[in-house]
Parts: sequence; structure tokens; C-alpha cells
Amino acid sequence: MKTNGLNKSNILSNVKPLVINSDQDVLREFTGNGWFIAYLFHKVIIGQFIYGAFDYFQKEKGDVQIENLIKLRIFNTNSELYVWRTNLGGFKGRLRTDGDGSPTDVVDANQVIFGTEAKSLDDNYVKITEKRGTEIILPLNKIGISCDQINDKDGRLCIHTRNYIGVIEETGQATYEDVRFVEFLKYQEDKS
Repeated sequence: MKTNGLNKSNILSNVKPLVINSDQDVLREFTGNGWFIAYLFHKVIIGQFIYGAFDYFQKEKGDVQIENLIKLRIFNTNSELYVWRTNLGGFKGRLRTDGDGSPTDVVDANQVIFGTEAKSLDDNYVKITEKRGTEIILPLNKIGISCDQINDKDGRLCIHTRNYIGVIEETGQATYEDVRFVEFLKYQEDKS
């Protein structure tokens, strides 16, 4: 029997609200290595965050800076820094860390990422496309997935997301109160 792909569990988790005023605030708050997705006014960039620096395809000076951000996610399997632009033009953020803090119910899911065809651009970066024309460039080789695996019609690239369950006090209604990115991975459909 096929499952819906959602896995509920209880983990320890801690969330720290942040006020973000500068690029240095972003770099200071996320201390590990991981992946990032930067939603900018003019494009979306996916790459690696290594030793406090953004590494991505055709890096241009000043691309991933706070004045260009709509939102930014820097993440690894342990934590995520999420920064977003407020309606007033300032920034807020939160650092979510798993494995420490209060017991929290979560639902893990693998979200399929757009793209069924992959083409290598260099030793690290791959362009993933579909016939309708949109493309995503990311360091697929550093994730440990080959172009052949994406081009295989049974394989798709996914992002593992974790949804945090909270309860609305007034109504007792359970709801997702937060979500974070965990890792990129290859999705293989269960054919059983």
C-alpha cells in the first residue's frame, strides 16, 4: 500500500526570534555549513553556505545581500535560519534548531522540486528544466545526485521539509505553526 509520504514524529526543537538589520546579522546567526535559497527581487539563487559565505553558480558581487532579499533560507539537517522582508521594509528572522529545546510534534515531507531533465553546467552545478521553460540551477553534484538520476523518469529531486505542529489556544485546533527546509534528496517513488 502506498503512503502519503508524510511522517509524524516528536522531536526536541528550539526557535529563536531574530531582528535582522545587516548582512553581518545573517552571517553571525547561522554558524554551520549547509544549503541556501535566496529569493531576490530579480531572481532565485540556490547554493551552498560554507564557512559563512554564499557559494553559487556565476556568483556576482552583491547578489545575496540584505537590500536585495525578499526572503532567505539557510539550512542543514540540524537547523534553519529564515529571514524575511516585512511590509515596512525591515527584516525579521528566526533560527530553528532541532535536537535541543522542547518536545515538539512535527510532520516530515519530501516536496518534489520542479524539473525532469538535468544538464551539467560544470563540475558542480546542474541546470534542471521542464518543457514549459522554467529552470533551476543548483549544486546537484554536491548533493550526491547525478544528472542521470534526475533524467531517469523514476527519479526526481526533492526538498525534505519539516512542519511544526502547534495548537491555537482559543479553539484547541492543531495547526502548522512553522516549516523549515532540511535537505535536498532524490525522490524515488515507492511502486509497491
